[in-house]
Amino acid sequence: MLVPKLPLVELIGGQLTAAIERLGVEVRTGQVVRQISPDRNPVTVTTADGVGHHADHVVVAVPWHAVHDLLPSGAVEKAEFLNNSPASPISGLHLWFDRQITDLPHAVLVGTVAQWVFRQPWEDEQASSGFYYQVVISASQSARCLPRQELIEIVMAELQHAFPRARRAKLVQSKVVTDPKSVFSITPQFEALRPPSRTSFPWLHLAGDWIATGWPATMESAVISGRMAAASLVESEFGGKLEVEAGLARNWLSRQLIKA
Repeated sequence: MLVPKLPLVELIGGQLTAAIERLGVEVRTGQVVRQISPDRNPVTVTTADGVGHHADHVVVAVPWHAVHDLLPSGAVEKAEFLNNSPASPISGLHLWFDRQITDLPHAVLVGTVAQWVFRQPWEDEQASSGFYYQVVISASQSARCLPRQELIEIVMAELQHAFPRARRAKLVQSKVVTDPKSVFSITPQFEALRPPSRTSFPWLHLAGDWIATGWPATMESAVISGRMAAASLVESEFGGKLEVEAGLARNWLSRQLIKA
């Protein structure tokens, strides 16, 4: 396991982007793609400002529920069914206190509504908005049905039980954010719909945690899917077959759970 020493916005958003640009790659951010059309060669990618960008290959790394509207009909098998597949929400509680409630950079809570607690690591002194912590709740179908204030009160009670210093802290500000389609629901039906990276169009390749990687909706699955998309592109352009590592080997417990 690798634990980054820098915030991801610096490590991935800054340093990784700079490293890619040094290789001669042009990186554009904030470009909303509205349509991908194979009507002409090369492929035309149309952004929200109406500008068409031409490409020999396209790697689509959007969520599973956005594929159907973005790509031409028939590009991805069963894309219309993917669009309507059930999703699992994730909720984030953004909390600002008048003092630190724990020195831990992150913590896992078991048997509670709150599951993960993250502390802003570089904020050792109180900022104008207070000391910031984020509480993450996965599969938050039940939590998101609660009134906002009731959910905050439940989580506050759990934090006060886990971290004694939280009992003396005053909640200065709070915000609850829920992504209703954060990840796909793991069902046998959805598993049968997960497509490979390679599509019916030689110029189109898919990436994302929802691709058929053998993993659930995890960062590992997303990384593997990116490697699969790169391999698909290289094979389509130059031929041959590139092997992609499937990630960590499954141990005995994982194999038993998968069989179940």
